[in-house]
Amino acid sequence: VEENAGFVRVCVELFDGCLQRDVYIEIKKLDATAMNEADFVGGKYQLHFENGSVSGAIDCIDMEIIDDNIKEGNESFLVVLSPGGDEAVHLVNHYADVYIIDDDWVNVTLSLANPAGTVKESNGAMLVLVELEGVIKTDVTVIVKTYDGSALKGLDYVSVTKEIVFTNYSENPHRLYIPIVNDCDCVEEYEYFSVNITTYMDCVHLPVEYVHITIIDDDIPEVTLERMIYEVYEDDTTVSLCVELKSDLKRDLEVHLYLQGVTATAGTDFDGTSPLTQTFVNGSTVGDRVYFDIPIFDDDIVEKEEFFSALLNADAKIHIDTAYVQITDNDTACVNFSQSVYEVQESNGSVEICVDVDGTLEDYLTVYLFTIPGTATAADFYPLSESLTFHDGGRQCVNISIVTGDALENVEKFSVVLSTRDERLEIKRYYTTVYIVEDGAVTIGFSQNVYQVEEEDENGEGSIVEICVEAGDLDRENVNVYVTTSSQTAIAGEDYSDVLAELRVLKFKFQRRRRFIGSITEEQCFNVTILSDPFVEEDEVFLVQLSTDDPGVVLSPEEAEVVIVNNDYIDVNLVAADIDVLESDVAAQVCIFITDGMLAIDVEVLLPLMMILQQLERTMWAM
Repeated sequence: VEENAGFVRVCVELFDGCLQRDVYIEIKKLDATAMNEADFVGGKYQLHFENGSVSGAIDCIDMEIIDDNIKEGNESFLVVLSPGGDEAVHLVNHYADVYIIDDDWVNVTLSLANPAGTVKESNGAMLVLVELEGVIKTDVTVIVKTYDGSALKGLDYVSVTKEIVFTNYSENPHRLYIPIVNDCDCVEEYEYFSVNITTYMDCVHLPVEYVHITIIDDDIPEVTLERMIYEVYEDDTTVSLCVELKSDLKRDLEVHLYLQGVTATAGTDFDGTSPLTQTFVNGSTVGDRVYFDIPIFDDDIVEKEEFFSALLNADAKIHIDTAYVQITDNDTACVNFSQSVYEVQESNGSVEICVDVDGTLEDYLTVYLFTIPGTATAADFYPLSESLTFHDGGRQCVNISIVTGDALENVEKFSVVLSTRDERLEIKRYYTTVYIVEDGAVTIGFSQNVYQVEEEDENGEGSIVEICVEAGDLDRENVNVYVTTSSQTAIAGEDYSDVLAELRVLKFKFQRRRRFIGSITEEQCFNVTILSDPFVEEDEVFLVQLSTDDPGVVLSPEEAEVVIVNNDYIDVNLVAADIDVLESDVAAQVCIFITDGMLAIDVEVLLPLMMILQQLERTMWAM
């Protein structure tokens, strides 16, 4: 019986006689080379021949065989009959041998210590690994032998034929070294030979029957790409790949670069023209370099990082190398709340909050919204935690439910916060404020969310920015509103006048409605002086903020941003109008200096390349 059958059927036959009563025969199993509970399930069995059975009657039992995954030899056990004390029963064949045929198999894999399958000629040998996978209780034999390819035995390598026997105690994997012949001064092509594995045993599977070994002639010049990964931003327009020479040359050597898109698309994300060719000239030495400039195409689409590959090749005598270019997209999509402040009457029952994304998207981007209690708590609105997925620019909105019928104290507020894990999204404003207003409340706020003013006026003095506060629908005699400033990148006392550091009171008087239809709006304004300086610097920002102690007033918007636009400048000039240089000097030094102004930031100055023709024959380049 084969081991994986799981059982063996044993039958007992009535050879002679006619039964006039029931007869019982006992069967038991005895160990031989097969062992109880390891190879079969032992125990006693009883067969029953009924009254009336005649010659030829057969009764059978199924005996369990244990299937394992261990490679071993065929094994056997005994099945023995017993009459059970019945003297009328004569046993003709009282025992039988059961042979368990082992049908397990094992893998023997052939591999190389160097997965690339290459060996330098000067290394002297290549290590081959022969590994048995699985458990064995019997010997397993394989034969490993080398065969010529373009490499020839005796000239390029030493022929090997080896019989490997795996036992319970043998080395695994077996290590086999194949000697490589180093000819030292013979420049030749890459050459290969093969290593084959065979076996005469049916129980052995060979997943890999041969491997190729490539002999690299390291007497030849070698070139490599300087880096494995090149990183470039999409708007850099060009990426420069450097190829470095690793040995001295005694002849010209052309190297070729083949470009292929991986996630980046040739013609859309980069110029895929290939092959590109450069030449190392005869006499070049170790460390010399050539460069391949590859144009990168910039677009306005927000997309993920993309890759293309660059394969370096020359002829069969030169090492092959590969680099990958990662194009990082520095386009961003702007995301913002559609309003900096939302106002909702409690009786409305809900407020709609909208998020705008400006930009073209290649794939989806996700933003997250969640609420933060302020004076309004979970008793006044239903907290929100939600994500919005944009597949392109546009607007998406969510509704936040407002609890109605509670004891609202005129005005309460909470915040909605915007966040994202995606670096391609630029959030202009991370939060918005929602005011829950009781019917009849007064609204007061800045007339603009953002005020913009140049640092200096036309006379070179500090500018003045006028900031206005509006009040509408007043229903009381006086409402006090307080104004203060808050430094951001602009500093009070350095970039703007700090006269607002003290609280300032704006009083909005009650306006009677007579012939007017609708609400009445009153506006009060104040000035802030901008302090000028001679520095060229980034634009700077400070905040003006409103507050009030009147519970019946809604401040919306309660904060405005003032942007100070720097309009200072510097004068730069060349140190000399004319520069004389000898041709043997190789380079000319050009110097520039600042003639007026001061810098608080880095400034880039461009020197255009100009060509001057002399006598229509010679060309001088000044850089």
